[in-house]
Amino acid sequence: MRNLGAFPRGVVFVARLIMLGIPAQAFAAEPEDAAKRFGAEFVPAESPVFLSIRVDDLLDRPGVADGLKKLAADLEPALAGAYFFEKLSNVERIVVTLVPLGDKPPVPVMILTTKNGFERERFMKMVKEMQLKESSVDKLIVYAPETRDSHAEAFCPIDDKSLAFGSAIGLVQFVSSKKSNGTLFGSFTFKDLNAKAQIVAAIDPERVMPGALPHGYETLESLHLSQWISFQLRVDGGLDLQLKARCGKANGAQTLAAGDVGLKMLAEALVLAMQEKGFHDDPDNGNLIKVLEIVVDSLKRAKFEGDDKSVKTHLEVKADDKVAVLALAEGALQIRDAHASNTARTNLRRMGIAMANRDSLTGKPLQAAIYSKDGKPLLSWRVLLLPYLEQDTLYDEFKLDEPWDSEHNKKLLAKMPKIYASPGVIMKDRTSTYYKVFVGKGTIFDPKNPTTFAKIPAGNANTILLIEGGDPVPWTKPDDIMVDPDKPLPRITGPYKRGLNYVAADVSVHVMSKNYSQKKLRLAIDINNTTPKALQTIDEPDPDDAKGSGSSDTKPPEKSSDQK
Repeated sequence: MRNLGAFPRGVVFVARLIMLGIPAQAFAAEPEDAAKRFGAEFVPAESPVFLSIRVDDLLDRPGVADGLKKLAADLEPALAGAYFFEKLSNVERIVVTLVPLGDKPPVPVMILTTKNGFERERFMKMVKEMQLKESSVDKLIVYAPETRDSHAEAFCPIDDKSLAFGSAIGLVQFVSSKKSNGTLFGSFTFKDLNAKAQIVAAIDPERVMPGALPHGYETLESLHLSQWISFQLRVDGGLDLQLKARCGKANGAQTLAAGDVGLKMLAEALVLAMQEKGFHDDPDNGNLIKVLEIVVDSLKRAKFEGDDKSVKTHLEVKADDKVAVLALAEGALQIRDAHASNTARTNLRRMGIAMANRDSLTGKPLQAAIYSKDGKPLLSWRVLLLPYLEQDTLYDEFKLDEPWDSEHNKKLLAKMPKIYASPGVIMKDRTSTYYKVFVGKGTIFDPKNPTTFAKIPAGNANTILLIEGGDPVPWTKPDDIMVDPDKPLPRITGPYKRGLNYVAADVSVHVMSKNYSQKKLRLAIDINNTTPKALQTIDEPDPDDAKGSGSSDTKPPEKSSDQK
């Protein structure tokens, strides 16, 4: 599956601000026509965010469908498998909204609307396989895992063509909430939208980002105080973008000044993003680079205009429609990958802390599996960690003296905790994980010579504890990356294009380049390694690395007889 590299944090923040808000000039369409076109009926009246993407109209642009073939070939099987729409050409519209939860942070809900209906039969098969519980909410059915985790993924068929996705707590609130009548934030109406735009959004900045802005963004405070910010984009001989803000607590002059500062900051952030190592060398970024260079030039020349009521700016990016849409797709994947990879590293750190807590509380050595009396691995370390990840109830459901695929334990696959799912990675099999350890002679998880955190000779900061990479495996299965001193390591890839996320034994989290040194990786998983800073310099080319020292795929070598 294809994932694109991450943008720097600054551009991600500014891009979110813009992508969650831009309108274009209103055309003669009636407000209710625009509201219906963009799916206003799905948006809760109190939602602080509304985003609508007309996928069908984007695909209808000249040459776009053909241009997206490669991207669709990479993504479509996983996307269709996860969202039950069969083919990308069957998707009409995607609506994303944030659902308020009182004094808790709002949560996102996505509504996918198809032209010919989603695959209900396959959806119901998934419901059965995942053992989802059925709940009736305001005449609709919400399907959610039977778990204490209210943020576990849930689903709600709205009608024959539309399916909603989100956390269980968010979907229940979404279904029962009063929907928008075409007006949001008290003053934003759909008549402000261009009915011919393909992407529109609006946000209430203060409710999306309550409190003070992050350090370095204080000059945007007047925009932050706006009643709403709206965004709309039309693909027609390039990109036509308009950003508009309704002045709130700040006056027009302050908002104009903040808008111009924001444009300058965005231009600078995009320049930095394009200077990131490897960005220009990546063939998958070709269209994005072409369009970004024009966008940066437009941003430098753009100015906000308006009065005390509202301010707006207009950007035009002249480009071939195919190039423009492919650039949008590439950019969206960049931003998604940045956020997802950051969340994945948080997951890894939590797992590392859980392992350290088990070590200190029990005094037991680290182990890659729960073993039988005769030394046969039965269940993964991921099951062993459950009590230290606030998953005691799920842990108690396992029969620890039975293998992962016993009749009883196999039923628990569907209850995989969210922490074991790589964020933003779409997989048909929702019971598989990329999070693994290295197992074999000389590793932290050597089954014949177990160790503890306090007894790692190479030093905790110089030794890999956990990694997010290799082929995904069932989360309860004791199947990790096998290490044999007499065989080359498998060449490991991960779910994110930027590189491999890993956590060291000192519970510090890092990213390893996809072009890492095989020799230094070997040293970094060896607890007896005496080479200083092998882990810290793992991305530096090493002349001693043998060409082809690892398999080009991610599958581990065959297990030796004493590991079976």
